[in-house]
Amino acid sequence: AGGYGHTVKEIAEKIGIFDQIAFLDDNPSVPEAIDTCANASRYRSTFPCAYPAIGDCTRRAELIMFLEKERFQVPRIIHPSATLSPSSIIDSGVIIEANATVNAMAHIKKGCIKSAFFLIISNSKYF
Repeated sequence: AGGYGHTVKEIAEKIGIFDQIAFLDDNPSVPEAIDTCANASRYRSTFPCAYPAIGDCTRRAELIMFLEKERFQVPRIIHPSATLSPSSIIDSGVIIEANATVNAMAHIKKGCIKSAFFLIISNSKYF
């Protein structure tokens, strides 16, 4: 339920297809978490979809495997402002953030995060 978790939650809310959204978090001091990640299977009937909103890619991959083993659906979460080529392939467990672009024939693999960002440079000798 950290910063990235809230980013994913806001995108999921914006999509508008999920009835309920809740956090599981292993940090006991997080007030909005309803339980820990280890207890995820308790919530499968109420929350059939789960997304591991964790920035650490290794831990996110482990949690995707855990969720799939526990028979959760791990959705693709795609911000409405993202641009996707019709020839692109987006695997489960992918989040595509606001204003991101997925170009032709790209294959975004399970668990990837696709962002759009700008780098601001000052005093460049090239401009």
